[in-house]
Amino acid sequence: MAAMDKITGQLFNAGSGALQKKNYDFAVDCFFKCAKRCPDNVMFRQALRGAEYKKYNNNGKGAMMAGLKMKPAQMKLKAAKTRKRWAEAAEAAEEALKINPWDTGVLSELATCLQEMEHYPAAVWVMQSATSADPKNADLFKLLADMYEANNQFDEAINALEMVRRLNPENREAGGRMRQLAARATLTKQGVDESQESDEEGDGEAGEGEAAKPQPKAATRLSPEEIAERELRELEAKVKENPDDASTLGDLARRYRQQCKYEQAAKAFGRLYDLSDQTETDMKAQQLECTIEPLKIAQGKIKEAFSKLIRNAPDYMERAQKLKEKQRAIQVEQTKKELELFRFQTEINAENYAAHFELGFRLLQTRQYDEAIRALQEGCKDAKKKPEALMWTGVGFWKKKNYPLADRKLKEALESLSPGDDESRKQIYYYRGCVAQEKKDVDAAMEYFNEIAAMDYGYKDVAKRLEELAAQQEA
Repeated sequence: MAAMDKITGQLFNAGSGALQKKNYDFAVDCFFKCAKRCPDNVMFRQALRGAEYKKYNNNGKGAMMAGLKMKPAQMKLKAAKTRKRWAEAAEAAEEALKINPWDTGVLSELATCLQEMEHYPAAVWVMQSATSADPKNADLFKLLADMYEANNQFDEAINALEMVRRLNPENREAGGRMRQLAARATLTKQGVDESQESDEEGDGEAGEGEAAKPQPKAATRLSPEEIAERELRELEAKVKENPDDASTLGDLARRYRQQCKYEQAAKAFGRLYDLSDQTETDMKAQQLECTIEPLKIAQGKIKEAFSKLIRNAPDYMERAQKLKEKQRAIQVEQTKKELELFRFQTEINAENYAAHFELGFRLLQTRQYDEAIRALQEGCKDAKKKPEALMWTGVGFWKKKNYPLADRKLKEALESLSPGDDESRKQIYYYRGCVAQEKKDVDAAMEYFNEIAAMDYGYKDVAKRLEELAAQQEA
């Protein structure tokens, strides 16, 4: 990391002072200059991002009309990347982030630029910021795993790939990479040079007049999968010998999970939870997660089976119906287990508002509307979840036939959206239209469905609903 010179130190102190006085614009400018002068310094970027978050009151979306305001900086970023001027590109990315520090696209671009400049710790930190801004984006976690791997942080890369697999159970590449990285981590810890395919040539050559010495036979080189399996067996033997050793049992539980052995992992995490007298709540959460993962994978396999069905085949309808029934049964079981997980998370931490949201959404799916509404109202306290939580709260009131509160919450959800979030906008207008139509307010329903039609006429059954409403107006 580059040393902080006198000017950079003065800029950092000035920025820190401005931050205390809530002069956020000046603080951002000072920290931006620090990051420009020392691009590999993680602390400067952390200070810069913190000042930007405070400037926008942690609203998760930055300035008004941020997308439009960021365009000039994004164009500079693109041009600099094309010419492979990575320092210029990183500077342009930071200019864009001054307007919206939560933009995951720009954060990813910045991380890539820093990686190209071989500033790996800074690249990793920026990519971590991107995953925090959009924790349900599997592609971001995949990029984070790539950067961890480039920085030889194999355990962290495995954890990032575990998130990829959770978010996208159909991604089978993640499991294979996790096993390979686990083996690489072991080889690195043991000081083995993976690039060494054979003994160095010449070591066994005899000198003039000397008899050639027989060389020892090279050991058979194990594949990463074989190494991972061998380590697993060693851990199992250690746990069998000392079943109350929480440290070894924890290593075994995590290894089971990395290798997709979810049933064994769940048992191991459950045992850890019991060994801690039920104080290590993370172990219980991981146990529950391991009961959910196989169901997600099963859902992915059903989707794959659907994609392979031939529509013109004589047995298409029969096979499709069987898959749908199987899918419904798995979804019911998955929702049941997810309810248990998120209920547990809210019980151990009442301020885990993201968990309240997830709990409320599943309660809504299972038609437990009163409890769902209460949980979703808590979920509204999570800034990132607020628009969606408000929307589903409105849907909950709609299902209870409380139309005034339903429309009020849906209106609040609409007002809380970021500019450019058209998919969420269409969804909220759709529910507002359904509420209006159900309470026989034809004019309001027409207005909401027309808003959707102006953006996407083929959205759900909007066209059909508009025809029905038009017929009612004429009657």
